[in-house]
Amino acid sequence: MDLSISLADFFSDTTLISQISKYAEIKTYAPKDCFFYEGHTHNYSTFLLKGTLKLFIEQQQKKILLYHLTSNNVCIVSLTNLFSEYPIDFSSEAMDHCTLLSIPLHKMTEWSSQYKEFRDIIITSHQRHYNSMLNVVQMFTEEPLERRLLSYLKLESIHQDSLDIKISHQQISDELNCSREAISRTIKKLEQSNKLTRKVRSISLTSSSF
Repeated sequence: MDLSISLADFFSDTTLISQISKYAEIKTYAPKDCFFYEGHTHNYSTFLLKGTLKLFIEQQQKKILLYHLTSNNVCIVSLTNLFSEYPIDFSSEAMDHCTLLSIPLHKMTEWSSQYKEFRDIIITSHQRHYNSMLNVVQMFTEEPLERRLLSYLKLESIHQDSLDIKISHQQISDELNCSREAISRTIKKLEQSNKLTRKVRSISLTSSSF
């Protein structure tokens, strides 16, 4: 693969593209692949170029969803190890086919001082992560479980490319950090309001849920 050609889809500064082509590495991941693990350290910083990532923390053998990161623009995946080998504070999983760019940490400081485009990506990434965390806090403090659950299922539907979502009540319970009983009650309420239909191994969203 010609790295410089693919990078031109995401960066405009030709000198920066040349440097990235020389020192960075493009990696691809399939759906469900995990590549960041909470507490691990890396000697590179990772940028999301294509796809959607699920960011989560693990507590008591449960994966608790933080938020999703989507590649509508180039974005840094983890800000904690931006310039140094600091332990990652979350784990991540690819929700679809993802393309990521790994840049050695010793180049992060150098390029952020030399290239405005690179600095702008760092600043924008900070804002995106900050806004995502604010949305999570707002969701937990203000939105009822019915709305949170329906939003979650809609996103899963998009990434499974089907209204029939193959997912268990336990997985939903873990990721939304709610009891399984609360999830089951809420799913029953949404079914009664014709938002979804329960099946043995899946949940089907209806047209009225959109």
